Amino acid sequence: MRDYEFKTDCVHMMELYAGARRGFRSYDVMNPHDDGISLDVFVDGLIASGHSIKRVDDYGDWLNRFGTALRSLPDAQRQHSVLPLLTAFSRPERPTLGSPAPTEVFRQAMQQNKIGVEGDIPHLSRQLIEKYVSGLRSQSLLPN
Repeated sequence: MRDYEFKTDCVHMMELYAGARRGFRSYDVMNPHDDGISLDVFVDGLIASGHSIKRVDDYGDWLNRFGTALRSLPDAQRQHSVLPLLTAFSRPERPTLGSPAPTEVFRQAMQQNKIGVEGDIPHLSRQLIEKYVSGLRSQSLLPN
């Protein structure tokens, strides 16, 4: 099951659940697991898989290059990029274990309704990173 399929199943389940109850329900749809996966780990996995990526040591330089690259994308790709969220990357975040927001209610709903392959929020893995890359390529959002 792909990450987006998992999230689609989650949203569908929540819609059904909300229809059976009155009131407002909020879920933080995040990975609560301490998988040891950071952006650096994603990049390491991509490099190990043969993707041509140049690391930039200075964060400000990286952010400037990243923003320039996003703004120079063709319109169709730019619309699917993180450009609208670029301000969230304005400074490096401190590493955290698990999720930065509470996910207990979301996780409990997943487990009760047996959503996902294991009836739980999936762990991040190298295989999941490769699925992301494959999905982005299939949508022409990454070159082959």
